Amino acid sequence: ASVTVITSQQIRQYGWRNLAELLKAQTGFDVFGDRIYRFIVSRGFYQANDPNSRILLLINGHSVVESFGYYNGHLPTIDINFIDRIEIVRGPNSVLYGTNAMFAVINIITGQKKKHSGLTLFNELGNFGHNKFAFRLSPTLSKSDSVNLNLYASFHKGGKEILYFDEYDNAAYPSDGFSKGSANLEQLGNLYLDLSYQNLHLHVMYNNRKKHVPTGLYGGRFNDDRTFFQDINGFAELKYSLNLSKKASLDFRLFTDFYQFKGRYMYYADENWITGPPYESEFNEVRNRSHGGELLYSLKLSKKHMTIIGAE
Repeated sequence: ASVTVITSQQIRQYGWRNLAELLKAQTGFDVFGDRIYRFIVSRGFYQANDPNSRILLLINGHSVVESFGYYNGHLPTIDINFIDRIEIVRGPNSVLYGTNAMFAVINIITGQKKKHSGLTLFNELGNFGHNKFAFRLSPTLSKSDSVNLNLYASFHKGGKEILYFDEYDNAAYPSDGFSKGSANLEQLGNLYLDLSYQNLHLHVMYNNRKKHVPTGLYGGRFNDDRTFFQDINGFAELKYSLNLSKKASLDFRLFTDFYQFKGRYMYYADENWITGPPYESEFNEVRNRSHGGELLYSLKLSKKHMTIIGAE
């Protein structure tokens, strides 16, 4: 397979500010958006309304796709300042990596090995109300480094850009085709915890993204900042690795995933269903939870051969 590894040094050198920008710069990938979500296209293959369901996204080897089938709101899951490297494996890999790996596998590796101890703060300010605050906490818990703790958190607010849409520049809409900045606002908060003691590892991730929709939906109100899409997702995973001998090892993990979607849509109420539905607003909510465990026994038979027996 064709494999690309992007390091944290490359991320700093090229100035990518989010995962979508990073992926768009890679060979064979394109990224576009509809002012709500961003969609990844691999090697020119794209099916209409595909919510990123054919590319497997992993965080430290944990799938953020499997529990719900796609990751529309998950591209901003990890702040790019906290990424140690990103591994991209192109091509169909579902046999090796699991469901959704039809076009590629993207594995995000955070800075699990402590490079800087103490507290590190980040702050960004920019146009259109861009304000971002993040911190990384990596205290020294033991002299022998048998206990390691990394805590990352990021809070972002921005995108308050005034946009023009010529299809709304007519007498039916009082804003002359312009949508106010608050109608395009994006708010994002995420947190990641990595705690390890010898062969025991705990990973916890939480992501909350809310995006306002400047264009409205079909039959929806234009330039109404009450219309929004909100995605909340996260997981907790506990791993334990045991070396039984020089050639045999046992790996065990327990995990739980959750995903929640919230959406508020504002409409032009029409009893005849011409300009919209016969109600002014609608609220949708979807919740999903999954729990699981995995046990793997690995036996290295030779330099080139290994047998793995597992249950999930």
